[in-house]
Amino acid sequence: MEVVALIIFVVTMALVVAKPFKLPIGVSAIIGAVASFAVGLIHISDVATVWRLIWNATLTLIALVVISLVLSDAGFFKYLASRVANFCGASTLRLFITLQLLTALTAAIFANDGAALILTPVVLDLLVVTDISISAQSAFVFAVGFVADATSLPFVISNLTNIITSDYFHLTFNAYAAKMVIVDLATLAATLAVTTLIFKRKLPTRYSLIDQSPPKSHIKDRTLFRTGNIVLVVTFLAYFGLANTKVPVSVVTSIAALLLLVLASRNKASGGFNLQYPKKVVREAPWQIIIFSLAMYLVVFALVHAGYANSLGNLFAHFAKGGRVSLSLGVGSTVAIISSIANNLPTVLIGSISISSAHLSHHYTTVAALANVVGTDLGPKITPIGSLATLIWLEILAKRSIHITWWEYFKFGIVMTTPVLLVALLSLAALT
Repeated sequence: MEVVALIIFVVTMALVVAKPFKLPIGVSAIIGAVASFAVGLIHISDVATVWRLIWNATLTLIALVVISLVLSDAGFFKYLASRVANFCGASTLRLFITLQLLTALTAAIFANDGAALILTPVVLDLLVVTDISISAQSAFVFAVGFVADATSLPFVISNLTNIITSDYFHLTFNAYAAKMVIVDLATLAATLAVTTLIFKRKLPTRYSLIDQSPPKSHIKDRTLFRTGNIVLVVTFLAYFGLANTKVPVSVVTSIAALLLLVLASRNKASGGFNLQYPKKVVREAPWQIIIFSLAMYLVVFALVHAGYANSLGNLFAHFAKGGRVSLSLGVGSTVAIISSIANNLPTVLIGSISISSAHLSHHYTTVAALANVVGTDLGPKITPIGSLATLIWLEILAKRSIHITWWEYFKFGIVMTTPVLLVALLSLAALT
């Protein structure tokens, strides 16, 4: 059954990548899940098991996307991008670095998928109103796309993989952040160094803004804009304040999303509500990602039942014999490679199960779990299929008639990811 499980997994990922007959990625994953059911690799009881593992991450993602879309409609992100453009004083290198910092901040708060979904078009719109050449714009596009995933380490909410790992190993919001904020800062520093080294020669020294509109002109709803800022601060404080309770992050995030959605739906003229707005947000939410997640995890469970998790667990136990650095580098690099081939969402689950099967000490289990996060957050940047955020990013670029071949992506992906991943894993080993 090991071979059958592997074939189903490979075929499923091939369907996700190739999209024959324009199949949505969610449908492709469902085909793989149904095939796994048909051959007896998974059972109905596994659906409940998978849902227990991912419900918090799934609901948090939906809530973060709702928050992102509402704030985007209020002009929040265009305002930030405009402020950045004015702040940089016509220095292209300064703009290049500052936009990456803005992306890192967005990914930390709104998750990597939210950053890719919302900030990528904003950055593209910003570049359009400058005199930066098309060839130089590609440097911004690649850098922002890379940062969205690479710096999604600091908080539990910053990436679906983080939520799944923290739930699986019972890591609180504060305990997770205490380790990973510093790792993320080291990762961000390495990322800025690498992207600057690679792309600096493409960047002109100076740029000028074609559109001189003040940042405040981008705010479409001032009440929602101000309230949104308050809600974000309160929500973020609530994550830390409730860290030692059993309140899931999805509950806190969903309350914030619902509040903003209600405020955005108000009808100023009648004092009632515009029910069309919630429908619009629901339509724009990435439902295919949710479907993909649920179905793909079932396909992964087929691999677990076939014994692959135990084999991987034995490898992780071998890494542990070499000490903390060996464990961090070994687990992180292994899951990074698997993520780049098989997508990080299924990889983080099989990685977590494999760590449990390795029977490590409590301390080493934590090191391995966090290395699993680093590997599944950074490893996907090697290839275009590694993460859903990258798939979203590529789809947005395609809609703007910007087409990046797999080879073009891989050339930059492998060069940028390797040194940054090494820095992140060594930082983790030093801090744990």
